[in-house]
Amino acid sequence: MRILHTADWHFGRTLEGRSRLEEQAAFVDELVAMAEEERVDLILIAGDVYDSVNPPAAAEQLFYEAAARLSDGGRRPIVIISGNHDHPDRLSASAPLVGERGVFLIGQPTLDAVVVPCARTGEEAVIAALPYPSEARLGELLSEEAEEQAVRRAYSARVSQLLARQARRFRPTAVNLAMSHLFVLGGAESDSERPIQVGGAYTVDPAAFGCQGAPAAPQYTALGHLHRPQRVKGPGVIRYSGAPRAYSVSE
Repeated sequence: MRILHTADWHFGRTLEGRSRLEEQAAFVDELVAMAEEERVDLILIAGDVYDSVNPPAAAEQLFYEAAARLSDGGRRPIVIISGNHDHPDRLSASAPLVGERGVFLIGQPTLDAVVVPCARTGEEAVIAALPYPSEARLGELLSEEAEEQAVRRAYSARVSQLLARQARRFRPTAVNLAMSHLFVLGGAESDSERPIQVGGAYTVDPAAFGCQGAPAAPQYTALGHLHRPQRVKGPGVIRYSGAPRAYSVSE
């Protein structure tokens, strides 16, 4: 199974008030061509499709066109999770319409893994997909202690539990994948990320992606949130795809 991992498109983002929609559309053309040339079977989009929770209509149209072209009528499945810039419910609102076309939209954290068959190889991908687990969504489960280390441990532990719960569907004979949009300890930040959203108490230990207790470990973990492409040390292969277009000089 050939998998394409991408994230942090930030459609609708501007540069000093200037639209970047034209270059973002060019990126979609590049991505579609890559998916065809590399004979990709499955696409993972790890959050931040949009730059804001209320994106302009042109940005939404570009995303819908991109999803339609990439899925190729359902021949190539796509699994998309919301990031901290996306409105989770708005992103997943069209899920009932596009599910039959092989496009899986996941807005809110769930306990269920996504299972996607691959017609070309006969394999099945089992994906522990966790959309951006904000402190607001997990707040009732976090420690009430004010000390940052205690909060960090509670947050990281809860993320680990959610991933492990989904990973119960993993099988030694399947393609087992993990996917999320968050800040992992050891990741390198860039200038264009929102400082309040990365680092600090809401940092996840990479050990969380080991999915301890699951029937099998993930062969690959696809992350979004940090705009610089990078690999993070931890169990298995853990990678940030990075943003497809530079949004700061450091990128």
